[in-house]
Amino acid sequence: MDIQVPRVDGRARKSLVHDVIDRDSGQRVGTLECGYGTRLPNMRQPGRTISLFGGRHRGCFETHAECVAFAKGVESVINSDSLDHAERASQRSLRLS
Repeated sequence: MDIQVPRVDGRARKSLVHDVIDRDSGQRVGTLECGYGTRLPNMRQPGRTISLFGGRHRGCFETHAECVAFAKGVESVINSDSLDHAERASQRSLRLS
């Protein structure tokens, strides 16, 4: 799995939804919704929301780099789970032989 988060131009990002793609399969695995963050005196509300795998993994961030880091974290967990599952399956088949 190789998740690609689209880079969004900040000038034209209000309320647009962009597809997040798995480069390995070419499938859409989530969305990136961009809006304008709000600024308060001591705080800023993030303007980007990324949702992966039907909303099972969701986060709100200020920058593109934060969205990419989140997606890569989810990707690494999924990849390690699938490797663990493959190793367990191969060990089971060796035991059955």
